[in-house]
Amino acid sequence: CPNMKCRKCKRIVKDLEEVFKDLSFDYKLNITTDLNDMLKFNTWLLPSLFINKKLAFVGYIPKYKFLKNRILDFIN
Repeated sequence: CPNMKCRKCKRIVKDLEEVFKDLSFDYKLNITTDLNDMLKFNTWLLPSLFINKKLAFVGYIPKYKFLKNRILDFIN
């Protein structure tokens, strides 16, 4: 996303792409930097990850294994 300036956000996007590739999942990743969109999800901290409109984590970059397990928890 060319408008994404946050280093944490760039890192989590990269990590998410790796996890989904490793899991061989089709996915749609929506990235927003718009304040109004963020307010809809009631979050102020970046990065915030929502999976199927549910909060998975907020404010930090989890380790790969945790991220992968968290995704599996939300989609199963």
